[in-house]
Amino acid sequence: MNRRLTALLIFLSCLIMVSAKSPLLPKPKYVEKIPGKFKFTEQTQIICSDSSLHPFAVQLNEMLKPAMGLDLLTPKSNKKSVIQLTQLEENTETGEEEYQLKVTSQKIEISAYRPAGFFYAFQSLLQLLPPQIYRSTLNEKINWNVDGILIKDKPTFVWRGVMLDVSRQFFSIEFLKKYIDWMAACKLNVFHLHLSDDEGWRVEIKSLPKLTEIGAWRGPEEALKPVHGSGNQRYGGFYTQAQLKDLIRYAADKHITIVPEIDLPGHSKSEAVSYPEILCLTNDTTESVQGVKNNVWCVGREENYEMLEKIISEMAPLFPSEYFHVGGDEVNHHAWETCPRCQELMKKMSYTDVAQLQGYFIKRMEIILNKYGKKMLGWDEILKTPNLDTESAVMAWNSVEVGKKALESQHKVIFAPSQYFYIDMAQGIGERGHNWATFLPLERVYQFLLPADTFKNLLGLQANLWAEYLDRPPYQTEYQSYPRLCALSELAWTGQNNDFHEFKNRLVSQHYERMYYQGIYFRLQPPEIKTAKGKYYEVNKIPNTVTYYTTDSTNKSDWHTFKNGMKKIPHNSIMFRSCFMGKIYSPIVSVSHELLAQWDENSLNEINTGILSLSVSKKINSSAEGSILLQYSYGADDLAIAKIEIYSDNILKFSTEYNKPVVLSSRSPEWKLAIPNELFKDKAPCRIVLHLAGEYPKDNTGKIFFVEN
Repeated sequence: MNRRLTALLIFLSCLIMVSAKSPLLPKPKYVEKIPGKFKFTEQTQIICSDSSLHPFAVQLNEMLKPAMGLDLLTPKSNKKSVIQLTQLEENTETGEEEYQLKVTSQKIEISAYRPAGFFYAFQSLLQLLPPQIYRSTLNEKINWNVDGILIKDKPTFVWRGVMLDVSRQFFSIEFLKKYIDWMAACKLNVFHLHLSDDEGWRVEIKSLPKLTEIGAWRGPEEALKPVHGSGNQRYGGFYTQAQLKDLIRYAADKHITIVPEIDLPGHSKSEAVSYPEILCLTNDTTESVQGVKNNVWCVGREENYEMLEKIISEMAPLFPSEYFHVGGDEVNHHAWETCPRCQELMKKMSYTDVAQLQGYFIKRMEIILNKYGKKMLGWDEILKTPNLDTESAVMAWNSVEVGKKALESQHKVIFAPSQYFYIDMAQGIGERGHNWATFLPLERVYQFLLPADTFKNLLGLQANLWAEYLDRPPYQTEYQSYPRLCALSELAWTGQNNDFHEFKNRLVSQHYERMYYQGIYFRLQPPEIKTAKGKYYEVNKIPNTVTYYTTDSTNKSDWHTFKNGMKKIPHNSIMFRSCFMGKIYSPIVSVSHELLAQWDENSLNEINTGILSLSVSKKINSSAEGSILLQYSYGADDLAIAKIEIYSDNILKFSTEYNKPVVLSSRSPEWKLAIPNELFKDKAPCRIVLHLAGEYPKDNTGKIFFVEN
């Protein structure tokens, strides 16, 4: 017993050492723990090695003063508590966002070459302080201390982005500013605004007023009908050019670039109801992938390019960003097939396929954008455009393979594969969100493996948050964003995925509380409840949480405080949830089942016969009758099972075959199968063998549990 306790203490101490070594998120390039502890007092002051650095001193003081209550700009006679700002010397390897941070007992030294470097050093300093530093009110009882540390840091990628769909749901300027604050704390630096789609146009264009008079609104009496939870009232809005200028300035102060997107030539219902003349001369009634009719610009109407140039001429001066996103995805070509103007253009250009018209349209947009000093950015469908300028960049959303092809064609590329970075995807079974690409738990985001030899033209990584499911509950946008954006941030900053369990430990022990004080309603990891000897036990408990249970999850008032060792309730529907700091609730879960086996892409890649043999990792102590539960976790591929066999000591004990294969995917994530009593109680080694049907999957992860009946 003593040896077990000693081993446990050693293990816990290792976890503490890892956390102390690198508490920051994203993880810095170089961290060294050094002796000393800096204490903020009334005598602490910020000094600059050069007067040109004074604006950064002001910025840092503004970050620290609300919670600390200290004015660090006032000169003090005592020079033993100093934050010194110094300019890094420029050399060929100095990065725009590079910084150094050294903390000793008497001094915090912050060095950078450019403003962004100072800003990210300040963000790191905030993370080294107690989490209450993010509060906007004075915290007099906190000891504002920082342990000795040396950090040398810079990001791998220049593009660390997030896209927010403000068309399907309209977000206020105030919320967008909060979202920018949260991004800045994670050292994310590109905010991509999806400003138009079928469901709403969101930017003021003074020369085309109907875009916002008509196209910005949905409702029973509007040209755009209610959708995505907007209800039976007038819903919508738009951003004036003055509001956007203010938002862009706000973001720039936090070293975040706002990149605008107008989705073209499809996804344009909001433009079509505002100016119907942009549509083709046809009676086409076919629908887009999303089920929308009449939402594609007529490629053969020359006046359309004049309208588009008006839009670009007003938007380009608003947004200082190098790139302007034109969409280019999921375009329904059917209207072009019967439109006389489009057919005439095909003859003129000697086109043989109507799809070539999309390339023509995209090329015209590229020319317009270049005229106004912008480089074009589009979804990966723009790669089909002939003679696409290599200065135009590609956002690879369909797959990593498409991104690789874009890199091979010498285009700048942002990886945003839906299978890893579409954070509108549900995070697990029963959670709100899309599921067409995969389930997307935190682990899946962090597991993204950057292809080798891709860094030359790879601008970076981006998460995309589409808004179909963001209408409810009120905190859904931040719940879908965090902590998954923390994982993306680390990938984009470091250029690699490290140990997920170490990352998760940092997140839970350090950054849950930081997100809480920033006002983020993040997704809290649900409790893990096990049963043993007729009692319930919580394992891997999250700090600062209280766990509750109920036998009626539909009754909001019927939740009771859970106590470890509570006697098992003879009720099949007991459910649990945790609450963090009295405010943030986890998803509701049942008792954790006994894990028997699991598979992932590594085990799938090892098979070539269609037979997946999984060793059972645990013996079941229960004598109760039970079932095995096959549960999909995540992955883009379907796992189709034609036959299930269970072996004990290489002797077949159970077998069942299916005329129609059982498919495990994000659309059908579970399959339960009754098994003979006490099958897994044998001491002999057991195996569960899955005979796969159809094309062998490469990307599917899941688990097999024992469930008592």
